[in-house]
Amino acid sequence: MFTGLVEGVGELIERKPTSGGFRLRIGTRPGDFTGPIPEDGKGWGYQLEGFVSYRVYEALSVGIGGRYWYMQTRGLTHFENHIVGFTAVPQVVEWKTHNFGVFLQGSLKLGPYALISSN
Repeated sequence: MFTGLVEGVGELIERKPTSGGFRLRIGTRPGDFTGPIPEDGKGWGYQLEGFVSYRVYEALSVGIGGRYWYMQTRGLTHFENHIVGFTAVPQVVEWKTHNFGVFLQGSLKLGPYALISSN
C-alpha cells in the first residue's frame, strides 16, 4: 500500500521577538539593545510527504516515509526604539528554509485480531 500527501501551507504570517541571528547585548549603555528585537513577515510554503507500508501480519504493519518542507518569508526587523541612544529604522529581512526528513512507523491493530495467524 502506498499513501501520499501533497499539502499547501498557504499564507504564512509570522510575528515574533527574535535575536535576528546575532547575539544581543542587552543593557543601558549607548548602542545596547533594550531587549528582543521584534520581527514580522508574510510568506508561503509547501510540504510534500510520501509513505510506504508493509503488512507483516494481519494486525501488524511497518512503514517508512519521507517528508520535504519549504518555507519562505519577507518582512521587517523593527529596530526602532530598541537601541539605547540611537534612532533606528526597520530593516528588511528575508529567509528561506528547506527541511528534509525520513521517518519509520509501526502499527498494531488491537481488537479481535490475533497477533500471529495460524494459517
